[in-house]
Amino acid sequence: MDDLRPLEKLIHETAAVAKHPQAPPDERHDATVSLAKAVAPAVPRLEAVDIIKAITRLEMIRMRAQPKSGWNDPYGIFRPLNAAGGRPAPLGFQQLRQLVAHDPILSSIVFTRQRQISRLAQPSRFDHEPGFRIRLRGRPGHEMGDADRERVRWLERFVMNCGAVFNPLERERLKRDSFATFLKKVTMDTLAMDAMPVEVIPTGEGRPHGFVHVDGATVYIAPPGGFDQLDEPTNPNYELPELEDVKAVRVIDDVVYDWYAYGEILYEVRNPRTDTYGLGYGIAESELMLRFVTNFLNATEYNAKAYEENHIPRGILNIFGDFADQDLEDLKAEVRAYLSGVNNAWNLPIMVSKDKESGAQFTRTGIEVNEMMFAKWITFLVAIHCALYGINPEEIGFESFSTKSSTLSDGSKEAQITSGMDKGYVPLKQHIQGVMNILVQAVDEEAEFVFTGDKDPKEAQEWDKLTLTFREARERQGLPATGLKILDEAPINPAMQSVYLQAVGQAAGADKEQDAPEEAQQEAQQEGQVPKGLAAIRAGLEPEQPPENAPQQSNPTGREHGES
Repeated sequence: MDDLRPLEKLIHETAAVAKHPQAPPDERHDATVSLAKAVAPAVPRLEAVDIIKAITRLEMIRMRAQPKSGWNDPYGIFRPLNAAGGRPAPLGFQQLRQLVAHDPILSSIVFTRQRQISRLAQPSRFDHEPGFRIRLRGRPGHEMGDADRERVRWLERFVMNCGAVFNPLERERLKRDSFATFLKKVTMDTLAMDAMPVEVIPTGEGRPHGFVHVDGATVYIAPPGGFDQLDEPTNPNYELPELEDVKAVRVIDDVVYDWYAYGEILYEVRNPRTDTYGLGYGIAESELMLRFVTNFLNATEYNAKAYEENHIPRGILNIFGDFADQDLEDLKAEVRAYLSGVNNAWNLPIMVSKDKESGAQFTRTGIEVNEMMFAKWITFLVAIHCALYGINPEEIGFESFSTKSSTLSDGSKEAQITSGMDKGYVPLKQHIQGVMNILVQAVDEEAEFVFTGDKDPKEAQEWDKLTLTFREARERQGLPATGLKILDEAPINPAMQSVYLQAVGQAAGADKEQDAPEEAQQEAQQEGQVPKGLAAIRAGLEPEQPPENAPQQSNPTGREHGES
């Protein structure tokens, strides 16, 4: 026992030297070797065959959940050697972003969708209102208890604040956005580059504590086979994952700043490609319309130059008569001074002839700029922009290329805009909804995130008129129930009111017949008293008596705060 204590002390001292960051490298290496020799006798020796079998079994277990049809690049042509290799496309993320920034049509489409999506950043009370709702799967709203409703309210606040920090000032300190700002950012990046990476901020137990959007132009995902080599991040303040567990990296100017492991970042593409060499990236609409964007910019530039620069004169001025050379030079100088314009756009050639009598004649050689040149061509280019993004030109304030209405619609502006929203706005909303569902279900497995507002408000109002009771209609407006049972349960549908009154009268009459003696009923009928149905209605108008243990209402007048 006494012999073990010096050995244990030696092992502790050697380990301290091996782990000390300020120790010389050679001493740390020698200490590591000495430590390995000291503990080697206590480690059970395994045969090489057993080690190989164990490694092979672990690899088979890991690969069992993966599909057989993997990703292969035998020549390594399309597989980037490092993160800075970028996406396998002619244009990078920054080029796509600049393309959208310099094309007013693309910018209009992106900004329009941003404004539309930002309307969904608040919880909605009903399905026809723009917003979002948190639902518990398998539990309709009328079956949820108080605990379930509290869960839903907490999840709504979690989404509204992009995390579990509900104080706006503290949220700002943590560099987290509001949900409205988050929606605008992800909409801009996914429409411009089809890239909307979302970083998941975990708690100590690994559950999501918050989420933030990361610049889509700086995040590159790992190829299906993983990274062969990867530069370490610059000054990381976290433990680096294993290279095979790295899902994506953040790169700025060819410098790696962060590694993201699986579960730390979401990278969902809106237009997935089946190309083997796509490396998991999507297809951006702006990348497909590169030629059309160039044509639109050329047409715009051509129209602008028509007002500034022109190498073809608008016409030729012919002057007839015998004039002195000095007079002609003075006339030409006057014309150049007053008619040339900017960059000689209106320069006018002057010709003199002595064959005819004195006079002047102007011969046109070009077309007056009284309308935009190639207006139909520009309208066609705008239509191509809008077609790829699934948006109607009227939504961004442009004329549609085709004015013919479809036989399947009424051809109105409202119908055309609705058709465009179904083709572009709704799929975009469903894509963002899918990302939010991943985040919400990581917090609560039974929860479900749903965007609302797809239903037509007019149809929802008509449905409410047919199905709601008077109490439910008051609750929709934030008003309390009247306390009169027969009035609160009355339908607002006129067609159902007579049926309701008849049912109430029959129910009240049946109760009265059971309680009152038969003789009293006959006397009441002979004396011509009020009919049973009307008496039941009057009885129903009396307020219900609250139970003995029911809490007292703090607002007995039934009015909202602030009403006079």
